[in-house]
Amino acid sequence: MLFWKVFTGVLALLTLTSGMMIPMGGEMMIPMEGGMMHGMEGDMQGGMHMPRPYGFGYNAKDKFGNSHYRNEKSDGSGTVTGAYGYTDNHGLFRTVNYVAGAGGFQANVQTNEPGTARHSPAHVIMASQHPPPMIQSVYGMGGMGMGAGKLMH
Repeated sequence: MLFWKVFTGVLALLTLTSGMMIPMGGEMMIPMEGGMMHGMEGDMQGGMHMPRPYGFGYNAKDKFGNSHYRNEKSDGSGTVTGAYGYTDNHGLFRTVNYVAGAGGFQANVQTNEPGTARHSPAHVIMASQHPPPMIQSVYGMGGMGMGAGKLMH
């Protein structure tokens, strides 16, 4: 809560010291060094912005063979669906598919990370698989997370 108060205060101070937003019809013009930034003014109802459809995503891979991604979209009715995940260069992976909306947040997690088990805490479906052989031998204890420091050579 304190973070948001500080963040809002800093944002307000920056807005006051760097210029003001200039409404131009349904579009907002924000003075910036070197030009103006354009953005859409949100639909307001009862002082709150109404949801709008959106979508974004990325997929990245580094030189070591680790990869991660995320994608998300909203239908404009307040329902958000998405997925994110990673795979490391040893073959460990986690994939999370989620829906957030009127029914709350629901996630489906698929992983082969050591120390995970097939159970569904907090309305999350957990589908755990055996880790790759190299990881299982490094972690020891049947892949239950013991000996994790061995990876840090």
